Amino acid sequence: MKKRNQLDFSKVKVDEDTQIVNSAIWDVQKYQAFHQLWTWNGYIGQSLIFCTDDIKTLSDEELKKLALEFCIDKKQESITLSRKPDYSFVNFNFKKLDD
Repeated sequence: MKKRNQLDFSKVKVDEDTQIVNSAIWDVQKYQAFHQLWTWNGYIGQSLIFCTDDIKTLSDEELKKLALEFCIDKKQESITLSRKPDYSFVNFNFKKLDD
């Protein structure tokens, strides 16, 4: 992966009941994203977090397609998207921990 100046993801808030297992900054096509592997309420999942200004021209569907490149299960139906003023979150690969 080509290195570029890293964006500041230090202000990404984590819900109190969410445990971050691993996190790293990834290059996703021409965008930089903060990847998180997390557990919450008996589930494990992943998030790609983008600076909202960087992806403002992408539609929700285009943003979800970026995340699909990193999904283990390419036929996923549960991808959630949340756009906030500073960061946009694409959540995917949800699995119940009991499975």
